Amino acid sequence: MGTVIYGRILQMKKNYKTYLMMFILPIIFSYVFLYSGTDNSKIKIPVADQDETVLTKQFIYEMNQSESYKMVIMENNEVLRLVEEGSVQLGIILPKGFANQVANGEETTIQLVTIKDTSDIISFQSVLASTFQKMIGKYQITNTALLAFQQIGEDINMSSLEQRFSQLLNEKWEHAMPMEVVSTILDEKTSFEYDPRLQTPFGFMLFFSMYTVIYSIGEMLNDRKYGIWDRLIHSPLSKLQIYMGNFVYSFMVSFIQIALIILTGRFLLGFNFGDNIWIVFSIIALYIFAIMALGMLLVSFVKTTQQLQAIVPIIAVSNAMLGGAYWPIEIVTSKILLTISKFVPITYAMKAVKDAVLYHQGWDALVLPGSTLLFIGIILMGLGMYWIERKVA
Repeated sequence: MGTVIYGRILQMKKNYKTYLMMFILPIIFSYVFLYSGTDNSKIKIPVADQDETVLTKQFIYEMNQSESYKMVIMENNEVLRLVEEGSVQLGIILPKGFANQVANGEETTIQLVTIKDTSDIISFQSVLASTFQKMIGKYQITNTALLAFQQIGEDINMSSLEQRFSQLLNEKWEHAMPMEVVSTILDEKTSFEYDPRLQTPFGFMLFFSMYTVIYSIGEMLNDRKYGIWDRLIHSPLSKLQIYMGNFVYSFMVSFIQIALIILTGRFLLGFNFGDNIWIVFSIIALYIFAIMALGMLLVSFVKTTQQLQAIVPIIAVSNAMLGGAYWPIEIVTSKILLTISKFVPITYAMKAVKDAVLYHQGWDALVLPGSTLLFIGIILMGLGMYWIERKVA
């Protein structure tokens, strides 16, 4: 088995450009889809901050987290002028005393400057109200925690402690919202959480990794073409050792590649996979096994690497579309497509990672999707090896 793995590693040195490309492309696509043109696509809203306090700055920060709006700080007269000229539909004025009103639990005033009400302004008011409630929630949590520390009577730097609480709230609030939005349409109740910063990088990673996994298994076709397979069969190696050598090599290369993508995205590009990173790696391991089995099945049917290279893009793209790698599977309404998706490995990998990262299910998230991936892998692997043996015989 070690001899087969060593031979594959030597071959990889000749084809390193393919593996390098499969490492770079998921990161590039994820970065482009997530960050390219984000600010340009947002509606700019002029804001006059007359209070200039920590709370008003926090409110502007929260508003800028919206996917649709970008707050631009201006002077009060400039905001009024832009609205009067019709350059913008609306503007915001945060008056003096804003922070005191929030701190004292009084009715808080946010001045919305506009000429006439439109559907866009009504939509913005909804975002404004929800953002304000989110900020108030964070403020109350921080104040309650600080009050508890004050009552303990310890000598603590309250200013640094407040900053630390705010930092933790901003980090944890992202994947642990205290409220779940449930929509009901025509008596059909659906609810799901969508985070493009998880969906996009993980979806592209699973998609491009299919090429690496299947092409590495496809090296067996070159062995048959150049007579290497026959020499291996007549060597002291058993067939099990030959197959296992190919499987271990394919798994090792693919897993290392995906692990590097995850770590690069997390520490250099800010892709957040949550605290359950070991669960994510376990999901990846099971997914690679299932795709290896799919590759084995494809290798059993095609005759040359050229045929494999022609069919893999079709398989990979269709699997990514059906399995929810490009967009959330929850938005798909076609029962036919949803039924087909149940036979696609990417579906279960995406579900498991969402359950682990977005819904914090821990290792429970791995049970059903993981066992399904394992079952798919065993079935496809068995069929692939059976057809290869029949073809060789």
